[in-house]
Amino acid sequence: MSIDGKGYLGRDGNNIESHGWPSDKYWVFNVSANYKMNKNLKLFAKCNNIFNQEYAEQTNAIWGGKPGDWYGMPGRNFILGAELTF
Repeated sequence: MSIDGKGYLGRDGNNIESHGWPSDKYWVFNVSANYKMNKNLKLFAKCNNIFNQEYAEQTNAIWGGKPGDWYGMPGRNFILGAELTF
């Protein structure tokens, strides 16, 4: 099992005032787990953005776009799967 996260604690004040980003600070956490059923079968699961944080890593608003014109990242999502080896 693993937990990872990333965060931003502040953006350029001019960008925030022009609504170039959805938030000036945020944290995003992911959790994942693997389980080896036997030597040939492994199951895995992952939940990304577990707190469903709205955030953006890129924006067009501060380079000539309109306020709120950012490229939003995915909300909470899940990945489930199995890996079978022969």
